[in-house]
Amino acid sequence: MAYTVRGFGAMHYGRCDFRPDGSYVTTLWFVVFYLPVIPLRSLRMRKTGRVKYYGIRPRSEVEVLERTKPHGKQVLRTYAFFAAGLAIFLTAALEHVYWLAAPGAILVALPWLLRNRALDRVKASVERKKMGFTAELPD
Repeated sequence: MAYTVRGFGAMHYGRCDFRPDGSYVTTLWFVVFYLPVIPLRSLRMRKTGRVKYYGIRPRSEVEVLERTKPHGKQVLRTYAFFAAGLAIFLTAALEHVYWLAAPGAILVALPWLLRNRALDRVKASVERKKMGFTAELPD
């Protein structure tokens, strides 16, 4: 279970390898100040549709389908994302030119855009199978 106290603890970062059943792979990280330091393990998860309330924030329940060693590509992508974000922030702060941080807004949106694209591909594949076509589109 991912749990942090004032930025220290464990958190899930990343979603990849989506399947038609709605499951995905995420990696559990040891974090310091919410920055991923050490990947602990990867988990295949699926949302159950139920919601629990912890204080005032609702959270969707998930079920763990599989536990594996850390997913290599996801670990590299997570390190790259945080390194790029940190580089943009430090450059802007050290140079006192805060407009340099504008690319950071695009960088923050990139994982969301890529995740939605991957989900759309899985949905299209399922629809093609239902219609009797091959799952993959020709290149």
